[in-house]
Amino acid sequence: MFYLDLIQNVALLVCLVVIHGQIIRRWNKRTISSQAFSGFLFGCVALAGMMTPVHLMPGVIFDGRSIVLSVAGLFGGPITAGMAVIMSAAYRLWLGGPGAFVGVCVVLESAGLGVAFYYLRRLYPGLTQNLYLFGFCLLVHIGMLLLMLLLPKAAMLTTLENITIPVLLVFPAAASLICLLFLDQESRVSAEAALRESEERCRTVADFTYDWEYWVGAEGNFLYVSPSCERITGYSAEEFIGDPDLMNRIIHPDDRNGMLDHYHNVRKLAPHAVESMDFRIIRRDGALLWIGHVCLPVYGQEGQLLGRRGSNRDITERKRVEKELMESEEKYRNLVEHISDVVFEIDNLGCFGYISPKLRDLAEYEPKDLIGRSFIKFVHPEDRDLLMKRFSELTKGDERPFDFRVLTKSGKTKWVRTQTKPFRKETSFLGGRGTLIDITERKRLEEDRLEMQHKLLQAQKLQSLALMAGGMAHDFNNQLAIVLGNLELVLRDGVLDLKARQKIGNAITAAKRSAGLSRQIQTYSGSAFYIPKDLDLNELAHKNEDQLKSAVSKTITLNFEIYKGLTFIRGDAIQIQSIITSLIMNASEAIGAADGDVTIRTGVMDCDAAYLGRSRLEDKPEPGRFGFLEVTDTGCGMDAETQRNLFDPFFSTKFWGRGLGMAEVMGTVKGHHGAIIVDSELGKGTTVRVLFPAPKEVQAEPVQVMDIVETQAQPSDVLGRRKTILVVDDEELVRELCVEWLELLGYASIVAVDGLEGVHLFRESMNEIDLVLLDFVMPRMNGVEAFEELVRIKPDVKVIFSSGYTEEVMRQRFSGRRPESILHKPYEMDVLKTELERLLGTDG
Repeated sequence: MFYLDLIQNVALLVCLVVIHGQIIRRWNKRTISSQAFSGFLFGCVALAGMMTPVHLMPGVIFDGRSIVLSVAGLFGGPITAGMAVIMSAAYRLWLGGPGAFVGVCVVLESAGLGVAFYYLRRLYPGLTQNLYLFGFCLLVHIGMLLLMLLLPKAAMLTTLENITIPVLLVFPAAASLICLLFLDQESRVSAEAALRESEERCRTVADFTYDWEYWVGAEGNFLYVSPSCERITGYSAEEFIGDPDLMNRIIHPDDRNGMLDHYHNVRKLAPHAVESMDFRIIRRDGALLWIGHVCLPVYGQEGQLLGRRGSNRDITERKRVEKELMESEEKYRNLVEHISDVVFEIDNLGCFGYISPKLRDLAEYEPKDLIGRSFIKFVHPEDRDLLMKRFSELTKGDERPFDFRVLTKSGKTKWVRTQTKPFRKETSFLGGRGTLIDITERKRLEEDRLEMQHKLLQAQKLQSLALMAGGMAHDFNNQLAIVLGNLELVLRDGVLDLKARQKIGNAITAAKRSAGLSRQIQTYSGSAFYIPKDLDLNELAHKNEDQLKSAVSKTITLNFEIYKGLTFIRGDAIQIQSIITSLIMNASEAIGAADGDVTIRTGVMDCDAAYLGRSRLEDKPEPGRFGFLEVTDTGCGMDAETQRNLFDPFFSTKFWGRGLGMAEVMGTVKGHHGAIIVDSELGKGTTVRVLFPAPKEVQAEPVQVMDIVETQAQPSDVLGRRKTILVVDDEELVRELCVEWLELLGYASIVAVDGLEGVHLFRESMNEIDLVLLDFVMPRMNGVEAFEELVRIKPDVKVIFSSGYTEEVMRQRFSGRRPESILHKPYEMDVLKTELERLLGTDG
């Protein structure tokens, strides 16, 4: 019976939960009338439980009013609880008995604790959690058990014995369950009220918004459409609500599938997630409009999808402007990206905000590699200070163009020209826009032009001096030939005493040195007369080592790093020794009075066209194997200007009147078809490397290099067989000297004063003439023309040319057959004797 009464009270309270929810929905639960009515209902439930109580003993009853009244106070407040208390207390007093007073106290205690927690719940919403609710219900029933102590002793003991266990275990659990039901009902009603309020607010806003607002239910029907739809589509809100498919029909056919996908995606969105898209519609009047659409799903309290909330805006004008801007931007982008220059934009800190794709061609970078990075990272280190200065000037409005170098991604250096226009807001510098033009080729051409001008000037100097040298050498050597020849004839005369012979020997030495001066001028012009032989550079470098060490300052150490293998070249030993001497003296002067080292190296190397392109000579040799001679000093080094003028005649950084200097070295190397490479830097010394082509096959053993000491010619006592030589020379004294030499050598002679007479005499006596000794420069008919006539007359004619011009200059004048021998004036009688014997087969 006890538990039946409990079940009855719980069932009544569950019914009351439903009724209580309806009261809250229909009436404001905060009004006195609604609270009083709720109290009346709680009182009725309490009375219903008290009408079928459990009689523990006469006058002492037990029922579930503690649950009803505590719940009434907790959820209804003081008015609701007060109404229920009056009804319950009055009925209990009417029932009477020894337990009436305790019963009224239980009514007051249960309702009072409920009202106290009613107010506490407002201050601490967390008291509605399950654990706190059970604690509240337990507290109510502990209080009820304590009130049982007011009963008479016998009744108290019987009562506590019968109700303690259910009151402490079952009643709190049942009360907690009822509280949870009331809480759930309250939260649901509150959510519905909030939703109604929100909907009302949204409706009010939507009705007066400029955009087309709507709400679609879960089934796809329109629950609400704002009046603005008619302004945008031409259709009224009622038409959309009455015809749910109208929306799909006015969407442009090309956009319908996209809209269906959009609807599908919206149904999968989480609460508060937003989905948007643009689509086209066809108005009632047939006009095409662009709609900017935004919507989000709406979910109920239990998470069920209630529909979707949407907003549509007419963006036709915006789309038109965007299209125009896009077309304009596309034209601008195509223009920027296809012009040959690099277009860029930098901010006020010098960082790239934009840079066109042509950057790939200029510097091998992708534009994204430099976006956000400072332009200074892109600049050659030597030009960064210049760029920072120009950037500072740009911030002040300076727009002048300027040139600088950049580093490509692979480390190459390129020249660019930039012109940047600053842009600012009021007085603040915001950045700049400009272009980068690749002027590397232009700079190279400009440098080539300056180099060509320098070379042209150098070549003009060389040509002028060469012409002068050739003319002077020819006349000068003719005169020296007469002097030397006659002095040799005098020496051959045995009547002179020793003192006279010594003086004539000195005169011969001076005359030969004068011939050397002429040869030096020809060397500078690159047209010297060389006696090429197979030489070993190692021997040349070691030759006269002691004299070279004594010639340099005692503070300078002369080091020799000689190649261990063979370093054969084809050249003139005396001229190459002259190069070694000149380079060592130059290196010594570069060091000066300070301590230093001069190192001479020899070796063999294979050179390609790129390396030979560094040669200071205009004519570059063909790639191949070269023997090299290198002189390195630890001196002061040379700047770029000094290096440009290094091979100018008479140029020196030490003193004036130095002479031909390095120009003579260049002439000798040019005559040997070699190359000169100079590496120098201020403060770090200089290295000059001279390269000579290595012969493919060595024709003879390397000759021992002769000391540069003039030897006195001795007359020959050997006479050749009587063969006839035709002497053709316009210089009378030369003709007489040659005739006398030929007499001494045992040859007969016929003389002619020029080429025309020489050809005439040869035609008359060609069977008697065994060889022709022919001068190069003569009036009426020169030597080359005379030689060609002689060959036509007698193809196998033997000819020895002689001239003050160099052998190379003479050989260049022949287009067909060349003469068997060329003698460079002045020459000695023994040299003539050797050539005659070689060509005529005589042995003297």
